[in-house]
Amino acid sequence: MAEQDQERLTALQTEREQLEKRLLTLKRDRSRETDRVLKEKREALSGSYDKRLRGLDAEIRRISDQRSRARDQGVKARIAGQTEGLSGENKKLKKDLVNLFRDNHVPAICRSGPFYAWTMPRGLWEILFSLLSFVLLFGILPLVIHELLGLNAFWHWIILYLLDILIFGGLYILCNNLKLRYLSVMQKGRGIRNQIRENEKRIRRIRREIRRDRDDAVYELGAFDDELAKKTGDREQIQRERQEALEQFDAVTRTVLSDEIAMKYEKDITAVSGQLSDIDRQRKELEEKIKDYGKITDNQGNL
Repeated sequence: MAEQDQERLTALQTEREQLEKRLLTLKRDRSRETDRVLKEKREALSGSYDKRLRGLDAEIRRISDQRSRARDQGVKARIAGQTEGLSGENKKLKKDLVNLFRDNHVPAICRSGPFYAWTMPRGLWEILFSLLSFVLLFGILPLVIHELLGLNAFWHWIILYLLDILIFGGLYILCNNLKLRYLSVMQKGRGIRNQIRENEKRIRRIRREIRRDRDDAVYELGAFDDELAKKTGDREQIQRERQEALEQFDAVTRTVLSDEIAMKYEKDITAVSGQLSDIDRQRKELEEKIKDYGKITDNQGNL
């Protein structure tokens, strides 16, 4: 009888281990389903608001782009309006410059910028151009030709520099002779070019001041600003609603959904827990019974 009880106790222990695994699986499935459902529901709730926010963001970008284009057009029109007189004067001065040289039969090259920079430089840029031209023609160019041709003898250098001085030095002398020959025309042309440059400086200054001006009232952008303000307000309202909805979900809906899922598993978990309790009761009874058998056997042995 004791051996049968011991076998029964072992079988109950095996069955108890299986039920514990079953209970652990049920609780794990309940936890996983709860996490999955809560995540899906919360993301769906948040996503519905995010979709509306993305639509509003697209509208805001569209209106902002339209406003920027309208402002750019307004800036261009404002610049054109404020520089129209200077631009028109420069066009007339350029025609006067052409007519001046043509009427006095002066070669057209004499009214070009490089020619004036070489022969009658005025201002920083013309002086720099003149200096860089001399460095390039009388310094760098001979070195480049020497490397390209692979010349090594010293007399090659002498020939190169002599040719360079002869060609470009002669060109420089020719330009200055032309200047002296038509000096009065060149001086008048210098005056016209200086006036053109001064007008261009004024145009650049006006353009810079207008572009730096942050006051957009002159461009009549009120309609865009009103629409942007409305869309921005709508966006802020949706953000508040989204936050309130998520807080409501976390405070109330989460608990309701968790309880619903818990109820779904409650029957099986309760059943398995009851089976475990029943097995524990049977194991306890068998352990006491086996203990009693042991006492009886010990007493018989003493007799």
